[in-house]
Amino acid sequence: MQDAPDTVNILAILGDDVTPAALQREAGMRAAADRDPDVEIVRSFSVLWDSKAAYDRVHTALNLIEVDGIWAANDDIAIAAMRAVEDCGSPCQDIEIVGLNWSEAGLDAVARGDLLSSHGGHFLAGGIALAHITRGALDQQQRELTLSLRAITDANIEALPRTIREREWAQLNFNALAQQMAQGTPDELVGEGVELTSN
Repeated sequence: MQDAPDTVNILAILGDDVTPAALQREAGMRAAADRDPDVEIVRSFSVLWDSKAAYDRVHTALNLIEVDGIWAANDDIAIAAMRAVEDCGSPCQDIEIVGLNWSEAGLDAVARGDLLSSHGGHFLAGGIALAHITRGALDQQQRELTLSLRAITDANIEALPRTIREREWAQLNFNALAQQMAQGTPDELVGEGVELTSN
């Protein structure tokens, strides 16, 4: 049975089958796919966060199934998948790949157009929570802060603060970031409207 013409076939590369990070990322990916009737996860497998395993498994899969996009549980395995797609040649040239983590390599790959996107921002949560505490912004009953992941693509990568792209954590103004989040600014992690560099 052939797929409907508009079906988007996704190959999902999972980190592992046991850690909360891997399971939550997989759950989010599957929930998003379930909401879109045109998306089908045609195959998924765990590579235990190993780039070589990701390359090998993707390389094999591309010879067996039709794939339109690849979802990877982190940027490193997304980049490994990118190499497998490149080695596949012209039959695979239109496959789009997404990763997670906002790693330096991942963001560089997004800037070059090799990855469609990298979702991230979660690693800032500790600093943002501490900034909220030091500003006295949390009351006694508040025990949770919600931080949404953001997709960095070629459309917004230039707006991502240099301090984040270049990992200059000592220069990042977590107080400004926390204040922007408290005000509900939708793009708090791509630097719109707030100076995120410490003085």
